[in-house]
Amino acid sequence: MIFLSCVEKRTASGFMIFHMTYDLASAMVRIVNLIGMMLLLCHWDGCLQFLVPMLQDFPADCWVSKNKMVNDTWGQQYSYALFKAMSHMLCIGYGMYPPVGMTDVWLTILSMIVGATCYAMFVGHATALIQSLDSSRRQYQEKSTADGQIIFSPFAKGGQRTEIDRYPWSLTADAQ
Repeated sequence: MIFLSCVEKRTASGFMIFHMTYDLASAMVRIVNLIGMMLLLCHWDGCLQFLVPMLQDFPADCWVSKNKMVNDTWGQQYSYALFKAMSHMLCIGYGMYPPVGMTDVWLTILSMIVGATCYAMFVGHATALIQSLDSSRRQYQEKSTADGQIIFSPFAKGGQRTEIDRYPWSLTADAQ
């Protein structure tokens, strides 16, 4: 009988460790997916930042012409476009030259809106993830606070208070 009790306890603790590991792994997958989605949006925005001036045959007031990048390699063009897109999405600047043409202005506005939305989503997902990983401690604190409110209630008599106070300990004593 004692052997079965030990096996049951070890199985339960192993299940709890597996459950905690699974929760942590799924949380990491969610964070990696979110970061991957943000990088994909940055890539799309960078390509759009370069595509629109290219479709207009690089007007003189666009950022590509001002930076003299019309005939540069595609790697340099992509790098600067991605940097410009990330700068807009994080709302930290416009690059060397602020947007002058109407299309550049609207691309910058679109980029900033998408970036602010991504930032809000990231903060929301991170907050939800942190709360979900710590749910057992939060539930314990809520229940112990509720117990404390019952114990210190003016309607609880002295005998009831000690009985309520001893109740969790009597459960563990019975289990052993």
